[in-house]
Amino acid sequence: VQAMNAYYGVMHVPTLGAFLIWLFYRHRDQYPRWRNALALTTGLCLAIQYIPVAPPRMLPGFVDTGLLYHQSVYAAFGDLADQYAAMPSIHVGWAMLVSLAVVSSSTSRWRWIWALYGPLTFFVVVATANHYWMDGFVACAPLAVDAVGPFNPISVAFAALFVGLSIDFSIQFSVRYREERHRGGATVAARTAGAR
Repeated sequence: VQAMNAYYGVMHVPTLGAFLIWLFYRHRDQYPRWRNALALTTGLCLAIQYIPVAPPRMLPGFVDTGLLYHQSVYAAFGDLADQYAAMPSIHVGWAMLVSLAVVSSSTSRWRWIWALYGPLTFFVVVATANHYWMDGFVACAPLAVDAVGPFNPISVAFAALFVGLSIDFSIQFSVRYREERHRGGATVAARTAGAR
């Protein structure tokens, strides 16, 4: 679990930076496509994250493994980190993008190792209770649209479904949270009530 906490804390930004540099210098013809896919994925994830959704680690029945082992990236940043930006998991979106781009751009036999990076990140963010499974699926929706085709009706329907489900869950959570807080409930009790 401690290795997964460390992975969650340090892998995402350096890996993404190294990937972009590698892609620019080794596969410049592929760079615009994946740069644009990254911008789309990041932009959509950030837009959806304006709707507050608590990660599982904040709810009863889940263990915040980062706090448990004194490895929490959120404790280090205090109030600067938006802990209610769990939906969708931008980390999963980035990792899946890197996996897809390396496998499709490179001709090296070692590229298949990078196919594991996306699913491994998906597993880690769920196992450490930083995200739900659905958070990862929603983050992958823009990649699915890009991979299948931008006007494929099935891709658009699934993207709308995932976004709709996340918005519905967020609204339900927010309404219950606010109701509990107005009754005078503590923050933890309000989060618990919102998640039920």
